[in-house]
Amino acid sequence: MIQSRILSLAILGSALVSGCARRIPETEPADLPRLQAAVQANPYDPELLTYLGMAQYRARQVREAEATLEVAVGTGQAPGVAYLYLGLSREDESDWAGARTAYLSYLERGDYGPLKQEIEGRLAYIIRQGFRAQAEEVVAQEEELSGQAPTPGSVAVLPFQLVTEDEELTPLQVALADMMTTDLTLAGGLTVLERAQVQSLVREADLTDAGLTTPETGARAGRMLRAEHVIQGSLAALTEDTLRFDTDVLNTDRAESAGEATAQRPLNDLFDMEKESVFRVLDILGVETTPAEREAIGQNRAANLLAFLSYGRGLMALDDGNFDEAQQFFQQSLQADPGFNAAEQARLQTGALIEASEISPFQLSSRTDPELAASLTGVSGQDAGVMGAGPLSATSSILEATTEGLVPSPATAIVDLGSTTTGVDDQMAGRNPVQESQGQEGVTQPGSVTIRITIRLPGGGD
Repeated sequence: MIQSRILSLAILGSALVSGCARRIPETEPADLPRLQAAVQANPYDPELLTYLGMAQYRARQVREAEATLEVAVGTGQAPGVAYLYLGLSREDESDWAGARTAYLSYLERGDYGPLKQEIEGRLAYIIRQGFRAQAEEVVAQEEELSGQAPTPGSVAVLPFQLVTEDEELTPLQVALADMMTTDLTLAGGLTVLERAQVQSLVREADLTDAGLTTPETGARAGRMLRAEHVIQGSLAALTEDTLRFDTDVLNTDRAESAGEATAQRPLNDLFDMEKESVFRVLDILGVETTPAEREAIGQNRAANLLAFLSYGRGLMALDDGNFDEAQQFFQQSLQADPGFNAAEQARLQTGALIEASEISPFQLSSRTDPELAASLTGVSGQDAGVMGAGPLSATSSILEATTEGLVPSPATAIVDLGSTTTGVDDQMAGRNPVQESQGQEGVTQPGSVTIRITIRLPGGGD
């Protein structure tokens, strides 16, 4: 039977009384041979697997680390830091969807708040990178994907064509599309594609502003996005202060209009005009709204045109990858309207994008020690004599992760890591999943080992 070593709560309590203020030393490549031997003897130990995956990642063995950490999380008992390093490994491999999944799991299971907040912000960067990679793949496989059925109830809002000689109004083509995307999401009952995803496809497929108003081009974009309906249209300046907003709800499969909306208002009534169009679009799509939803849609607006135009400029800079410039525009938008929630959310997200773009996953791994201290309560597996006195010895890993700020006590703790079964069936007893996941023949011999570690605490004897 596969064996597991369980640290008794009583002994852990004794160990916690040490007053040494330390942190977990970094896992180093030199620890790999000892960790690999430990995992070979205990292939289903989630903490040992986690430590091995960390060591492999820090040794730049990214694919090996990913395989090891996938086994660790597959046990269902891995600490939060395993999901964190799995996300780092996948991000290093440009597996954006996989990194997103791993990071979301870490946010659920991790313990160190500041690091979780950093990863939460990093997700915005991961998502944008994923949309770009997805757009490249979709355009490359456009002919193959053109026959796939759209996702039922899905809607994509394309940037609107702007018909005016006033270049100051240019940001409206993306800002209005963004506002309509949010409004349709607030209505519920629809799967509304994120603006960043739509914009990534528009850029990758080189869809021009003029082309966005034709049914053929709109249907093409819809098929690649697998959207059942595409919202497209134009915004035209009729006079110096009068706008006309034409919106077309395009059925992707039939490449024909399911209905149109037209609104015409003074420039100062821009947001009322957009809301009028939104409710008409919802009627065409057969979506009924509650009074609360209608109120939320009505409140999604800026206080003035200046704030909205700065917000649109920020979105355009964001689409170009100019994060610093985008941040400045969002700040300007908030100065013009401090209560503009969309600008505030964009400012926060852009700040996270700036931070994430300036630090690599490997650099981020050097800042994970507080999470280790919070989530790893002990190291199972090898005797301290086998593991040695290096960074991952049982005493340094357990105690240095848990003793900061505690009052010293004259005591000696005996940690007896006795043998207990894990419940893994006999068919699995002769297999090493880490070796198998890395293309090696995974064979290990089950056994029972009792580890006895004497820990000298301040004021105590051996």
